[in-house]
Amino acid sequence: MDRPVRIERTEVLVIGGALAGLAAANAAADAGAGVMLMSKGKPGHSGSTLYIGGYITWCPPGQEQLLCDQIRWTGGYLGDPSLVSVLAENINEANQRLVGWGLAMNALAPTDKPTVAEVDCPPRQPKGYLLGKVMAERAAQQGVDMRAGLSVVALLAGEDGEVCGALAVDNEASEFVAVQAGQTIVATGGGARAFARCDNPRGTTGDGFLLALEAGASLVDMELINFNYEYSDMEAALERGPSVVGERGTAHYFLGGIKIDEYGRTRVPGLLAAGEVTGGLLGAARLGGSALAECLVFGLRAGEAAALGSVDGTVEADVFQTIAETAADSQCAKLAAGVGETLSDVSNRIRQTAWVCGGVVKDEAYLRRGLDALYELSETVDSLQVAQVSDLSQLHEIRSIYFAVLASMEAACLRRETRGNFWRSDFPSPDREAGAYRSIVFWNDGRLRVVQRPLPAEMPLNDYPIRIGPGCFGYDFSNGPR
Repeated sequence: MDRPVRIERTEVLVIGGALAGLAAANAAADAGAGVMLMSKGKPGHSGSTLYIGGYITWCPPGQEQLLCDQIRWTGGYLGDPSLVSVLAENINEANQRLVGWGLAMNALAPTDKPTVAEVDCPPRQPKGYLLGKVMAERAAQQGVDMRAGLSVVALLAGEDGEVCGALAVDNEASEFVAVQAGQTIVATGGGARAFARCDNPRGTTGDGFLLALEAGASLVDMELINFNYEYSDMEAALERGPSVVGERGTAHYFLGGIKIDEYGRTRVPGLLAAGEVTGGLLGAARLGGSALAECLVFGLRAGEAAALGSVDGTVEADVFQTIAETAADSQCAKLAAGVGETLSDVSNRIRQTAWVCGGVVKDEAYLRRGLDALYELSETVDSLQVAQVSDLSQLHEIRSIYFAVLASMEAACLRRETRGNFWRSDFPSPDREAGAYRSIVFWNDGRLRVVQRPLPAEMPLNDYPIRIGPGCFGYDFSNGPR
């Protein structure tokens, strides 16, 4: 081992310092667990939470089923009914916890049906800044050990496959840090920066998708991405195809991600996830305010579940050190004094391919062209090297956006329809005959695989017209469930 690894231990490790991660950290600490939170940026001021509009789902008592119906209808009936029910049944309690922690919120009219509440803050103060500040300060008060400037490059697991912590790069010290944990929660946010045009801040590169995949978890619905685009231009885009989009619109929010259950648990023991990095809840489109609701509700639940299952390390200390050093050696193999193609050049090629061939509107020809370009880049991505340890975080980001785009475009080829925010000009209508189905992404024999699985329709798909449009949708009690 040429480069030392600093070893630390905790009961619950949270990766990500925005809303979902802070919710998980607070909940785990409240449940009595020792918690460490690692974030690339400053906790409370990193990720997309800082840039939110400040609206979060609100549901009057007794209207939970109506909220479920509106969420599932808006998502084209692709949302997992059990996850949707969890959100509807727990959002008000979650909002009340935020208020109890010192965040002022006001519900918007009408208040007799599901709507949104707005973060109440002084004029000219960003609502996301206030939300992050309140939650980070509260986590610190609860004893959460919050670490900024740490980029996780690998999850660590024992011989049985159970996740026992993570390996990170300390970007300032340019050294490795390995944290042993009884339970690990991935809350790293989405991957909109994988596209050349996006409205997300730097760092939203889909890191958690790749971390989870490499640890043995599966992803769902990676083709379902929330794009902002002018509604008035939608008809032309669906008629004429990807070539008309050009420099209009932005990637905004990943609707797909890590597959979880109602408590944020993945299929890998010791590994949970919460927030935008997860998938299966919202389906093909989302209601305004539901993104924050997803992060809050499932962040809290994942934190509580992790605390209940946590112990201070599931493997012996010396065994963990060997696991960590082996992972660090693997990372060091990517170090070289002289490097070839620059990281920025490769990143730009991936992001441009993603936008042109797998962006707002898609068709078979563009998707296949994009996939050909990505597979041609495969060896280049695999052989990328950097000069120092601190650069490994950027290398992981590039690998993350590469596999996020690859998974998204492979899954998009299989979905031959238009539904919600997912548009295909060669299949401009919902596929009512085949019904709803879900894409599953996983590793098999060292390769990324994508398959489809049918979903039972909890509601007749013909009751209401499938919603199709850009951005996020408003509640509609005239044309939808009422």
